[in-house]
Amino acid sequence: MAVGITKLNPVVYCGGLVGGNTNEYSAPEGASAEYTINVGNPAGTKVIDAWYQPQHNVGALSAFSLLTVDHLNDTQIKLTAQCYPGAANRMRILICVLWE
Repeated sequence: MAVGITKLNPVVYCGGLVGGNTNEYSAPEGASAEYTINVGNPAGTKVIDAWYQPQHNVGALSAFSLLTVDHLNDTQIKLTAQCYPGAANRMRILICVLWE
């Protein structure tokens, strides 16, 4: 059985400042936003786990009150994001998705 990792590289914005690309997500204030992301793993494989790490503008991590990546089903993950009130920042993250 093949095992692999798919890497995604989205930008998460605080306070709804999204640039409009499909690889950009908004982290609102006061309530979390959940995004379902299609992984694009090969046919016949299934997602086992997913995690993220900050990549650019790492100092912006303190603006997020919630930032998680979770396995959702065989082909999708869930990104959940929320910012502290008054935060206006953005951060690029690397999402790694393990599949087999």
